Amino acid sequence: MKRGISTVVASILLILLAVVAVVIIWFLLKGFITKSAGGIETSCITLDLEIEKAEINADSNILYVQVKRGSGEGNLSGIRFKITNSSESMIRDRNTSMNELETKSFSFNDTGNVSVISKVEIAGVISFNNQEKICRIISSKNIFDVYTVPCKPNCEGKVCGDNGCGGSCGSCDDALSCTTDTCNSGTCGHVISSGTCLISGGCHNNGDNDTENDCQNCNIAVNQIDWTAKDNGVSCLISGSSGKCNKGVCEVGGIYYPNTNGAGWRNSKSSFSYTTMWTWTGCQGSGADVYTSDDLNTVSSDDGNYVFRDGGSYAQSVCHEIRFNISENPAAISKIDILVKQAGYGDGMATNLSLYIGNVSSQKWVLLDSDSYPTKNVKYVQTGSITSGISNYITSAGGNNYIYVLLVEDSGGSPDGIVTGYNYYDTINITTQQ
Repeated sequence: MKRGISTVVASILLILLAVVAVVIIWFLLKGFITKSAGGIETSCITLDLEIEKAEINADSNILYVQVKRGSGEGNLSGIRFKITNSSESMIRDRNTSMNELETKSFSFNDTGNVSVISKVEIAGVISFNNQEKICRIISSKNIFDVYTVPCKPNCEGKVCGDNGCGGSCGSCDDALSCTTDTCNSGTCGHVISSGTCLISGGCHNNGDNDTENDCQNCNIAVNQIDWTAKDNGVSCLISGSSGKCNKGVCEVGGIYYPNTNGAGWRNSKSSFSYTTMWTWTGCQGSGADVYTSDDLNTVSSDDGNYVFRDGGSYAQSVCHEIRFNISENPAAISKIDILVKQAGYGDGMATNLSLYIGNVSSQKWVLLDSDSYPTKNVKYVQTGSITSGISNYITSAGGNNYIYVLLVEDSGGSPDGIVTGYNYYDTINITTQQ
């Protein structure tokens, strides 16, 4: 029995001696490994580094790498990054220290095009006995592991064009067939195509009529973005009735201007009794300057520059007598409208500026409109209408029918009334309505 106990005790002692021997050998090897120039640094064995995340910002072309240190000995003094793209591998060293369980982020903007990076690897740099040792690569991330930072679109100040992330800030398509749509520096442009007009959001070809006004059309030579008034006197339709255009408005009946239809005018420098004078030659007076319709045709009556010059001497009154040759049947005319635009005088003085129409039956000039003491160089508009006794205002001569209009600048009998200067009108027109 005693012999059996002795055997057990002896076995235990042998085991204890073996453990002590192993411990002694380990300390001997550890010292040998640490001090040996060709040995493996223990810290490289125990050092634990891991790439937690890698991010690529394609917009700023920067690579971000997040590294975490785990538990384990080692005096970490830096990290070596090996960055591999489709054509080469690059080494980037970062001097840094990290405590156990600490996380740090690193950025790289010197790796070229980050979108072609395929792998990121790291190795720890250990400081030992005033020497540094680069350990083996202990963590890596392949490209399919790499997280790409989402691109942030930028459309500030833009309504169109690239948003910086391969998308668009908006379209310039206005859905109009008559425009060419462009985007320039984030701003849309819409160029109207040749041969077309863009009016109130609708496309029209050159010559197209305004559906609401037969006296307006698309005229690219004048205006591509608004309707253009047709020439005065052009035939038109309004409410099923035939008419003629007048300043872009279709009016039923004949429309006449002093530079068309055989109209003429005469200018007088002397006084006369315009209340009883009605004939074509009555406005002439002594020493008057006499003009014919040819003089009127030299300047358009619609351009704002139609000027009658006084004869150059003093006069008590100056008149402008205009004859209109109408083509309508006088018996069918129900109304005569007269409009004088911008009548006035340019020198001397005048007490009255008056508009008359000739009454053939009574042989008198009938006053339609008047402005007393008109201001020098101020332009006026005078109008008048005849709605009854139409035949009294139409005279026939040589197979033609005429209406006479008289425009008078009157000094009220003063001998120094209208002096050298200008007496003018821009447009005088008659509209006859059937």
